[in-house]
Amino acid sequence: MRRPSPAACAALAALAALLSVPAAPAADWSFDPSVVLGVQYNDNVLYVTNTETDSLESLGDWIGVLSVALPVTATTPRSSTSFTFTPTRYQYDNKSYEGPNTPPGGADLSDLSYTDYNASLGWTFNQSTRTTWEATGAGTRTRRQGVTFDNVQQDLFVLPPTTTTSWSASGSGTFRLSERAAWIVALGSTGSRYESNRFVTTSPEGEEEQVLTLSNTMTTSLGLASETRLSPKSQLRVGYIGQYIDNGSLGSDLVQNVGGAYIYGNAAEGWQFLARVGAGWLQTADLGEARTERVDEVRPVFLFSASRQVMNRALVEAGVVQEFTGSNGVEGTALVLGAYTALRVPIRQYSRFGVALRYSDRDPVQETFAQSTTFGVSGEYVAGLSRHWGLGFGVQFYNQATEQTDVTTDFVPDGNYAIYSAVVSWNPTAR
Repeated sequence: MRRPSPAACAALAALAALLSVPAAPAADWSFDPSVVLGVQYNDNVLYVTNTETDSLESLGDWIGVLSVALPVTATTPRSSTSFTFTPTRYQYDNKSYEGPNTPPGGADLSDLSYTDYNASLGWTFNQSTRTTWEATGAGTRTRRQGVTFDNVQQDLFVLPPTTTTSWSASGSGTFRLSERAAWIVALGSTGSRYESNRFVTTSPEGEEEQVLTLSNTMTTSLGLASETRLSPKSQLRVGYIGQYIDNGSLGSDLVQNVGGAYIYGNAAEGWQFLARVGAGWLQTADLGEARTERVDEVRPVFLFSASRQVMNRALVEAGVVQEFTGSNGVEGTALVLGAYTALRVPIRQYSRFGVALRYSDRDPVQETFAQSTTFGVSGEYVAGLSRHWGLGFGVQFYNQATEQTDVTTDFVPDGNYAIYSAVVSWNPTAR
């Protein structure tokens, strides 16, 4: 009988070894689409000042809304991946505007309708019992500004409509040295790009006056922290976060934060408290085209947040934060003080009620930019008609005020608006 060659023996051995390796478990996939169809009324679609002396008129309009959420998730014993794509169409009813002056930014009110695009990605991988990797990403293309209520760490502002593309990405690794100690390394990037970067008003005499200059912005961050588990429910972190804030024509800044954080509880278990306190050191890296003086200052930075489940059903959340941010290219880098509180109450199996309040105080590091404050309130009631169908009603109110000085040359416009909405939702795969 002919014996196999040494090469054939090696190939057969490699094949046998490959076949002997246990196959990775197949991922469990899920697809949970939903559709929302509704109508809104916005009493100020341009988000302009509505006063008797202002040359601009606020304009209210009815808006049809159609949103489709397409979330996909895949899980294995060691990893979890999720992706969601949500296009939303806003169809305005008004097709003409008979106002006395051109709206801010030269918006064409005969074609206010637009489509929002939102995408998000999340990934977690447990490489071993001591090493975990995480990555997140999100992107949005929209024309409406300042609509995030439930994230106290995101600056809150109101701008006249302009198409905006924004993104965020982050990655982190957790390396456990023991049951109680770990190191955490994180990288991140956020940014915004504006289609229009200059907003003007028209004086009663018909002269054009510049109000606000927007700038494309990108913030890159690097963080390193040491974590010590004090008890099964509490942990302490000490770390450093460096940020390079590129505000384009509005200059660039380097921000270095050092401090510590104490975390108690777990939000999934109904109670969590977080306290983070430190110092932020801001240095001007590039003056850009709009700034004349360099800044070198140290300010306290902090974040306090808490969530608590009460009466086994209702969830109460609150938070306050102060930190240097790029303010999404609105008047450059600023020290922002923000506060948030919310109440969510399930009424019965498929119904709920909720209300939230947001406050933001933006103090630009460049004194020729005006300080501004923004306050927002939102409320919603969702009536579950069945497992798959729901009926929702909501209201949102914003008010933004600017404090100008003798040296102010650039400022966020004052403005306020209210949005009332009613929607029908359908989730065919709800369990």
